[in-house]
Amino acid sequence: MNENVAPSTPLILSENSISYLNTTRKWAKFLSILGFVFTGLFLLIAIGLIFGGLFVGSIDESPFPLVLLGLIYFVMSGVYLIPIWYLFKFSKNLEKMYLYRDNFLVEEAFRYQMAFYRFIGIFTIVILAIYLVLIIIGLLAGFGYFMSQLS
Repeated sequence: MNENVAPSTPLILSENSISYLNTTRKWAKFLSILGFVFTGLFLLIAIGLIFGGLFVGSIDESPFPLVLLGLIYFVMSGVYLIPIWYLFKFSKNLEKMYLYRDNFLVEEAFRYQMAFYRFIGIFTIVILAIYLVLIIIGLLAGFGYFMSQLS
């Protein structure tokens, strides 16, 4: 955000709208801080799994290596951090808007809200596509197993 931009027009929102946005800001801030905390816990778990897998991996031959599980948690933490950051920036811009009553800050807040929902939407599409591929693979594997049992 460019801090040097002067407000071009006064904020054009009703007091009820400003009150609703202020309440939304509080919840968005709470949820984003909670998201940061849980992302931090995910990172700690990832680090523990990676180091645990490095030290225990030579002793215990588990079917799913702890290092790989730790790397998955690490990547998941990075992915979760993106929408949490957008939500946090949304709340911070609404907080400034509530103090300064500036249209530019409302636009910035809504830009981060749009980015949040766009990311969640794309992420949901990707996850649904992965599920679809896994279901197809599972059906084909089941069909192949069924056909092998017939002969």
